[in-house]
Amino acid sequence: MISARRILTIVGTLFTALAAGFMMQYIMSNPDERAQGVQVASVAPASSQPVTDAVPDEPVLAQAPTLDDAETFDSAARDEAVAVEAVPAQEAPEEAASVDQDTVELASTSGASTEILQESPAHGDAPLAQDVPQPPTVAPQPDALPADPLTLASLDDTPTNLVLPGEEPTPSFICDTKVVAQTSAAAMVDLIIDAACHANEGFTVHHNGMMVSGKTDSLGLAWITVPALSESAVYIVTFASGDTVVVNAEVMSVPDYDRAIVQWSAYDGLQVHALEYGAAFDDPGHVWSGAMGELADAVAGEGGFMMSIGTATELNTHMAEVYTFPSGTAPEGAVELSLTAVVTEANCGRDVEAQILQKSGPEPMSARDLSLAMPDCDAIGDFLVLKNIFDDLSIARN
Repeated sequence: MISARRILTIVGTLFTALAAGFMMQYIMSNPDERAQGVQVASVAPASSQPVTDAVPDEPVLAQAPTLDDAETFDSAARDEAVAVEAVPAQEAPEEAASVDQDTVELASTSGASTEILQESPAHGDAPLAQDVPQPPTVAPQPDALPADPLTLASLDDTPTNLVLPGEEPTPSFICDTKVVAQTSAAAMVDLIIDAACHANEGFTVHHNGMMVSGKTDSLGLAWITVPALSESAVYIVTFASGDTVVVNAEVMSVPDYDRAIVQWSAYDGLQVHALEYGAAFDDPGHVWSGAMGELADAVAGEGGFMMSIGTATELNTHMAEVYTFPSGTAPEGAVELSLTAVVTEANCGRDVEAQILQKSGPEPMSARDLSLAMPDCDAIGDFLVLKNIFDDLSIARN
């Protein structure tokens, strides 16, 4: 029969092993407890007194059991196992050992005091459990939605009477260029130019081979009077910038007047002379730029008149002199026509280029070019008389 002492020894041994395992696991999971001491107590059959020894600086290594010890332990274990099977188990004491956080009392089979085992502190740079970053216990939560109720939109097929604002008109920076042709006495035409975008700009008027230049004022306005060389007169106004305006005029009195025109560019000094009804130079009836006659005399059929047309500009200069005689209403007679070229500082020693235009009554207009070599500048002030440049006028009544 197994004695109660042996049963108590077996139970104490098992409890001691469990307590040791629990203590090791607890210390590993709670590093702060490593600094505190571990007490080992012996359990005696009659009474147990806790035995506390100094904790060594270095961990105490247990001595490995020998072969004889293993055989003895194995034999005793078999005997105890047989005894346990034969004898009914008795209730173990209520408290074989007490365990708290700081001290663990371990039972000893011999009743003698045992050495106190303490885990050595961690070595090196091994991180402690409290140094390892821990995730937050509660994840960040999004802000709560507003408590105001939401209004749901819905599509409605009902037409609305909303009036959308209209598109603002795009401002226009284009200014119109206007040219008005007005007929006047003696088969003349007044060209009225309104070109705000061409202020102080030169222009050229083209009409049936005749070219004269002009210039607008600071407001883009200009007024120029030109002869009509056809009953259905077409005038083309071209600005220096390239803009062009075309205007028409119906002049039914064109066949009643004869025209003698000389036009040139760059050089002046050309003059048309008309000797009416046998007049000599500087006599009454000598019509030229120095004695231009009157438009009213031409309208009355009493004589002709002279006009100079054109303005010198920076880019183009087209000048003309026009002699007009009322052949349709004037009395019978003859008019002798000639051209003179005055030697000036501008044309001396140069070749003067000019164009001769002539219109007689209902006859078509004739044109021919003229190239004249001017004398040297020593002859400034002299003039050349060129005859047979124009056809003389002969007025006969049937």
